Amino acid sequence: MNFQVGVVYYCAPKGVHVKVLADEGDKVRTTHGVFLKRNPLTGADTLQPVEAGTVTTPVGGVHVLTCICTHCRNFQKFHKENPHVYLKLVELARLVLSRGRRKYAIEGLWQQLRWHYDFEVENSSGLEEGTAGSNQHRTRYARLIMAQEADLLDFFDTKAMKCE
Repeated sequence: MNFQVGVVYYCAPKGVHVKVLADEGDKVRTTHGVFLKRNPLTGADTLQPVEAGTVTTPVGGVHVLTCICTHCRNFQKFHKENPHVYLKLVELARLVLSRGRRKYAIEGLWQQLRWHYDFEVENSSGLEEGTAGSNQHRTRYARLIMAQEADLLDFFDTKAMKCE
């Protein structure tokens, strides 16, 4: 299968949506790394065409794919209204990276972020459960960060998202 540069596909091995940067013969370079076009064990295509019912949102020059479920819509709304959360998570991730860690859990950064807004920022209402502090946003932030920040590509381990 030939993959079109600039088009978004679903990547089964990572459980994420990726944008194709280059088609390199038997490999394809994406926003989430380089993959063989075919699984050597099953012969199945590694990247699949995007399913109906999904939308891409341009964020920082990268098309971030989200479905139209309530959780994804809530994340997009929250992210748009709270850009400081993304910036702080990236800052924390780069701090961890600077200390020699090549991988880290988004959960750890999320708890540090929660502490930061609960106790270190004056006049902050904190990250309240059910709104800004929703743990449902963590995995979406991990994917967004890895898609947009080249130095943090593959920094987080992610599983397939289960949307509504």
